[in-house]
Amino acid sequence: MDAKRLSGLPQEDPRKDCDDYIKFVVSTQERDPDSAAVLLDGAEVIGFVHAYQVAKKPEVGSLSFDYLVPERRGTGLGARLMDYAVKITRARGCSRMVLEVSGTNARAIAFYRKHGFEVFKERDGILMMRRSL
Repeated sequence: MDAKRLSGLPQEDPRKDCDDYIKFVVSTQERDPDSAAVLLDGAEVIGFVHAYQVAKKPEVGSLSFDYLVPERRGTGLGARLMDYAVKITRARGCSRMVLEVSGTNARAIAFYRKHGFEVFKERDGILMMRRSL
């Protein structure tokens, strides 16, 4: 995956990006079943989340992927994915969680703020956010 996809910048084919993310999450689940979750509506993937404990800082959990298809946003499903990420990082002994998000992704920033995240650093248009668990 390239920085364009990870930063929330417009992509040429958003469905392909979603497919790439899904492949990543599924491969992660195979290695560490509790670190990732895929949200399904029937056989259709409508969201996914991946969070893990940072090896060099075991008190920190990192939210590396959090995605919900646009037509399902605002329904409470994103909150369920976030709750799962918090649950798995707490269960691993983490006392705080961090994430990175594009500074231009206003909707995601608002979502993360609603869930207790605050910006603590900015680098090249990417916001680093954190919250206590």
